[in-house]
Amino acid sequence: MTCPSARRAGGPPGILGGLLAALLAVLALTAGPAVGAANAQDNGLIKVYVVKSAADNNGVADTLPEIAQRTLGNAARSSEIFDLNKGRTQSDGASLTTQNQPLNPGWILRLPADASGPFVQFGRDNGTQSAGVDEGVQIPVVLAVIGGVLLLALTLLILLRRQAGRAARRIGRSVSAVGARLAAPGRRRRARKVRQQLARQWQGDTAGPGAVRAALAEATRALSPAIAGPVAADLTADAVRVLPAPDVPPPPPWQADGERGWSRPRWTNYAANPSDVDFRPVRIGGSVDRQTFVDLSYCDSVVAFGGDPTTADEVLGALLNQITTYHPDLRVAVLGALPGMPERVGQFRHSSELATVIGPQRPVFDTPVRAAAQRHRLTGVVAVPASAPQTESAEVARLCGTRGSTWLALIVGDVPGAHWRCQVHRDGTMDLPWLDRTLVATA
Repeated sequence: MTCPSARRAGGPPGILGGLLAALLAVLALTAGPAVGAANAQDNGLIKVYVVKSAADNNGVADTLPEIAQRTLGNAARSSEIFDLNKGRTQSDGASLTTQNQPLNPGWILRLPADASGPFVQFGRDNGTQSAGVDEGVQIPVVLAVIGGVLLLALTLLILLRRQAGRAARRIGRSVSAVGARLAAPGRRRRARKVRQQLARQWQGDTAGPGAVRAALAEATRALSPAIAGPVAADLTADAVRVLPAPDVPPPPPWQADGERGWSRPRWTNYAANPSDVDFRPVRIGGSVDRQTFVDLSYCDSVVAFGGDPTTADEVLGALLNQITTYHPDLRVAVLGALPGMPERVGQFRHSSELATVIGPQRPVFDTPVRAAAQRHRLTGVVAVPASAPQTESAEVARLCGTRGSTWLALIVGDVPGAHWRCQVHRDGTMDLPWLDRTLVATA
């Protein structure tokens, strides 16, 4: 049974432990020089390693990382061994000066106290030891008592300060977390408002996608068939920029812009080419002054949208609406349900139903090397929202990624085989690694 006075004197466990440590230190200081000399005698042994010759070491010369691996279990701790032995004269008169220096056989290297294993030996430090002091001398004892009292006071001050600091940091983290939770809905509303404003600005704009399609086709036709063409484009009020452009001089009227892109003025009266239908640009986001498009025919059959699943579903819905508007010849489908879809978007309950629509393909030949992205003909696009099971997402990715498929899968979540990946955030922004940029996603 604990008495009340003991409970009152206890305080926080950390403070009690600190006070006990300080008291023990005072006792050690006041015990007199004889005790210190005895402890020094007991602790005179140190752990060492004797450097082996290559003949005694399976033909391999000893190095500091190998010694650290054998005695400390971690080659990265070789710097600790170096610090303990740097500049110490060895039996042959040489000394260790650099970490990569060859080690002479027979050198005795000091090891950290936690070294262990069959290669660790014990030696005695041949440095100067502290001499004993007569117990009858009282002045050092008095000084030790004064030092112990000061140490106790300092320890108490440090512990109280640490306790106060920890409490302040805990309160600060709690306040920050609460503030972030309270502010998150407001940030999401503001971000959604920005995306909706952009969507209204871009709604019904068929000239923009048409101008981008013509620019992508024009830049690709200007290149050799052996050179991959641009996969994306930026569109402003007066210019169009395709990227990434190959490292070749651009033909007129294109100009290299120094950022792996080609730029030229935006034309309003461009002439459509029958082969332009092979290019499938869709707007994936941007800002008030700039729209960014990606050519779906270059997307290697699978695009994965990671990050926040709710926002990723919104991006998926916006892309399908664009595809039905700008590419009416493509068949568009959803595996499961996605709100707000046009009537012409088909719905499939299971990937097996989709397999019958995609049709037969050539067999898959799995190889460790995958060719760079190439433009291929598209006949359909299928969207897989976040609510679909992971097994279904993987099966759709396999179906669309099978050689000979002309379907593109847009999948929310992480799926194997997706070489094109986007990271969607709750604030409506989206990271595009292959373009090395972050933009406001389309809505």
